[in-house]
Amino acid sequence: MGKDGFQLMSYSEKTDVSFQYVPVMELIAKQRKEAAQILSEVIKELNVKDEEHKSKFRSESLKETFHLVLYAFEKISEELRGAQPVILSKWAVENCSLRSTTLNRYSRRRGMGVETYDSVKFHYGEIEYPLGELRKFFDGEPSEIASQKAARVYAEGSASLFHGIDGHRGRD
Repeated sequence: MGKDGFQLMSYSEKTDVSFQYVPVMELIAKQRKEAAQILSEVIKELNVKDEEHKSKFRSESLKETFHLVLYAFEKISEELRGAQPVILSKWAVENCSLRSTTLNRYSRRRGMGVETYDSVKFHYGEIEYPLGELRKFFDGEPSEIASQKAARVYAEGSASLFHGIDGHRGRD
């Protein structure tokens, strides 16, 4: 046995004892070379598939799905802090709900879903309840939201959940 390999002794009834040198270091080098070549081919194939996928959905930007969400929550916040009547808040809640649905639809068309990433799945699952309660509150329907201060908590929570989705949705 040496640092580069070892002698393998074999025995069979036909040949009795035979010796064969096993060049371990040489085999490791060959294995690394083969693995690198295979991985290089895999990377090329993945890059081709990635580019095909991106070109298929290039006109359908997930980033654009969220472009009005921040504005919507700004309007909700402004109206809940002021004394003016709620006008844009109804639109804002509907817009955010639509964004949530659009994200799910776009994700499914891309062969994924909101459940693909645990953090997005969590945030997505939690967003509908506060949006539904805000919708009821702004429409004057019975809601778990008892006051404008409570509505601000729901709105800030919803904004935080959307931020969680937007922050983890990945690149387009």
